[in-house]
Amino acid sequence: MTRFEKLVFLTQEEILKEKHETMTSGDFEFEPDRFGPLSTELYDQLAYLESSSIIKKDQNNSYVLTARGREFVERIVLPRVPNSIVKSIEQLKQKWGNAELTSLLKYVYRQFPSCAVKSEIRDRIMR
Repeated sequence: MTRFEKLVFLTQEEILKEKHETMTSGDFEFEPDRFGPLSTELYDQLAYLESSSIIKKDQNNSYVLTARGREFVERIVLPRVPNSIVKSIEQLKQKWGNAELTSLLKYVYRQFPSCAVKSEIRDRIMR
């Protein structure tokens, strides 16, 4: 969940804000927390998507799209998102999706130090 949250944070901060775009429901509000930027709204959205059978947790406790979710993304979401944003998100996912979590956190903490001020692991991560 920490990785997913940081990827959403980077998508919002580095892709959507850079291109002056916003998500249809508006930006998630991230605040500094124990492990860096945290959005309680993101947790609420995930719970809603899971209850709507758009996403589910797999055996690794990661969120994945269901068949219904894939259809929703292909028919409703992707036609509304500019290709440049889709490509940027794909690049972000390639770069950080499988990277070590400590590397991802170090990057987030360096690029957005105000979001790391309450981190309980900042000193260990930044070594």
